[in-house]
This record gives sequence, C-alpha cells and structure tokens, in this order.
Amino acid sequence: MRKVFSRLPHLMVDKDPRLTQRKLANELKISHTTVNKLYNGQPLTARIDPDTVRIICDYFKCEVGDLLVIKEVS
Repeated sequence: MRKVFSRLPHLMVDKDPRLTQRKLANELKISHTTVNKLYNGQPLTARIDPDTVRIICDYFKCEVGDLLVIKEVS
C-alpha cells in the first residue's frame, strides 16, 4: 500500500536547524496543529488544504513534490 508522507522536517532543517514548529506556524500564520501534523512523520490521513501547501512551498521555495512524497508501506 502506498501512502503520502510529509518532508517538512527535512525542509525545516535545511532552511534553519533552529526553526521550530511554533516559529514556522507563526511566520506562516497557519495553525500549529497543522504544522505538527505535517511534521510528525506519520502517513497523512487527513486532507491538506491546498492553500496551506502553497504557503509552505512558497516559504521554502520548493515544489509540492519536495514537501509531499508517496512511499510504499507494509
């Protein structure tokens, strides 16, 4: 089975190793809960707002495929 995973932790470390989830949420004006769900490394089970994806991708100057990846899970 294939599932969608977020690469947000990698993007955050690459940008600034000291960047916290709370600081990112505040800078982007999005919910800390949303950032935490994307950060936690579990397969995404809920819908992701397209505007949130755009805001995050704009912040990190990346494409959607840099933020979200599909992996095989057993």
